[in-house]
Amino acid sequence: MKTVEIEDKNFLTKEDMFLGGKTRKLVLSMPKKDSITEMFLEKVVSGYKSCGIYLQNKLPLDNKVLRSLSALDPDARQHSSFLKALKTLGGIIPARLTEEEEDCIEAEIHRFQADDCLPQETERVDSWWGIIKKSGQYPALSKVAIAACTIFHGPMVESSFNTMGDIMDPKSSNMAVETYNSIQTVKYFIKSRETTATKLYRRDDFLYSPIDRQLTRNIMKSSCTYRERLKKRNHDEMERINKLQVKNTSELDSKKKAKLTLQAEAEKDLQAHVKQQAKQ
Repeated sequence: MKTVEIEDKNFLTKEDMFLGGKTRKLVLSMPKKDSITEMFLEKVVSGYKSCGIYLQNKLPLDNKVLRSLSALDPDARQHSSFLKALKTLGGIIPARLTEEEEDCIEAEIHRFQADDCLPQETERVDSWWGIIKKSGQYPALSKVAIAACTIFHGPMVESSFNTMGDIMDPKSSNMAVETYNSIQTVKYFIKSRETTATKLYRRDDFLYSPIDRQLTRNIMKSSCTYRERLKKRNHDEMERINKLQVKNTSELDSKKKAKLTLQAEAEKDLQAHVKQQAKQ
């Protein structure tokens, strides 16, 4: 796609290119050599050409990671570039392979390509590779594939910005990045269950129903972690102030007040002197 020549000879004819149902009916109802229709079709062709050139320059079609990720598709085994793509993927995805797995992953890839007894394809690629991992036939390869499937992608990227927009405001400007990550993780967990927080932790009787002990422990641990982090941050700030030998703010405020007082007294003396000179 990166090397396709976007020229008129590679385009569909004006009669076959996509125009939309209503537009096509309108074009067909016009005379064949109508000047307005011909001008419109020329602009459509020019628009398709400009769009194609823009997409070639804008889209990461030659990105090594994205091209290698295409090898995760079960149907990719039928293509000649499968071996190269999957080997490249094994070298760039941090799957934490052991030395033994690094030695045998290349052999697994070749054996995997020729395997005719693989399970039936599923709707989701990550689920299919999960089945491969459970089989135990390709431990190193499946570990790399599942690590690649965990890459953050899809329309959820845009929704994450909307989620952060709901959280961020002038009052939360000092919120740590770790807190944002934690909120995002919780929201994705609840959304994957197709439920809400109130439904997930609902108690039929809020007085007598047993509480979720794990949730209570997590809340207490989160509070302790936050207090320790806040204490460490204050300690680091005090060390930084002491290192820079910055004086206490209260001392600075008192000096500022003394300076203003002296200025006021000087102005008062000046006015009295001016009045005395005027009387003389």
